[in-house]
Amino acid sequence: MKRLAVFLSYREEDRGEGVEQAQALREDLLRYGVDAHMARHDVSPMADLPHTVMELIRSSSALVCLASEGFSSSPWCQQEVGFALGRGIPVFWAKLCATETPTGLLTGQLAHQPSNGKPTTKAVTDWLVQQSDLRTELVASLGQGLSASRSYSDSRTLARILQGIGTLTQDEWDLIRFRASTNNQVSDAVVGEVPLLEHLEDSLRIVQELP
Repeated sequence: MKRLAVFLSYREEDRGEGVEQAQALREDLLRYGVDAHMARHDVSPMADLPHTVMELIRSSSALVCLASEGFSSSPWCQQEVGFALGRGIPVFWAKLCATETPTGLLTGQLAHQPSNGKPTTKAVTDWLVQQSDLRTELVASLGQGLSASRSYSDSRTLARILQGIGTLTQDEWDLIRFRASTNNQVSDAVVGEVPLLEHLEDSLRIVQELP
């Protein structure tokens, strides 16, 4: 199954919060099995920058705006957002500055404002779960994330995201359980006193096929 790819749009000139949030989000999503594209990591210095960025967005299934100060007035950022919208790619707006609100075709969209109580990564994964068209790719990514998880904490986070999806096919669950059971960071993890995989299976609706 194809894994989920997400493009991170941020203002490169901003050496502060925008870049830091993009870096942190990229690292989290990669650990969760999601291919997170960020220009400074995915574009070679010798590459044609506009063409490469367009190809990265075209190959992505979602775009996340890390809207630090100046994001809305950045022609580059606005072109990335417009290119995604023109191809029907869903866009999430993380409001990192009080003056940065969704504009243009995104006007009226609810913006997420990060806080200590709800970090951007959780808000983004919660939003991805709500995008029904991304479901199959997200499930594939989370299964990959569980098989490669390096901590009990990440394993529990991945299980929580899967719980948000709610329903898996029997084939999807069998593959996730098989791959995850070989990783002791999953098989040895517990929720309370219940093994994590057992807890996850009990909390999911397993069906033979989706409606």
